[in-house]
Amino acid sequence: MGRSDKAIMALTRELRKLKNAIGKEVALKHIYTNKIHVGRVIEVTPDEVILEKKNRKIKLKIYNIEVLSKDFLRKWKEKNLPKIKRDFSVLLPINAEEKVIKELISSEEIVSCEIIDIYKGKTIPNGYKSVTFRVYFFGDVDIKKSEEKVLNLFKSLGYEIR
Repeated sequence: MGRSDKAIMALTRELRKLKNAIGKEVALKHIYTNKIHVGRVIEVTPDEVILEKKNRKIKLKIYNIEVLSKDFLRKWKEKNLPKIKRDFSVLLPINAEEKVIKELISSEEIVSCEIIDIYKGKTIPNGYKSVTFRVYFFGDVDIKKSEEKVLNLFKSLGYEIR
């Protein structure tokens, strides 16, 4: 296989990745400037990809970019975006495993989650404990929607929000 065949195959592979990513967030690296572009793919043509970032449209030539992995995108966001911190206090049965519940609190919008307090005092009903989860969201999310997702998770598990 000649060099031009390999180049065509590589471009076709990138084009396929981009078409499958329409409506999704991606990270693209400009191969000459090494600049990373992050945004939602809104259109792909044989020559260009159009990203939307903060209501701005960015056009990039497909032959000048490399589609980066989801893992790279997540690490880039962790390093470059501000984080929004929210605490959620929930009443759990005394025998509930809060660490397991902590693992359930995950999505593309969440940077991390930690347990910051477990309380079993006078104000907590007998047979229950209050657990406070601290959740860090990426700064580019709709925080109201993201909070609602976490609250709905707790409610769907049958837990009462404090």
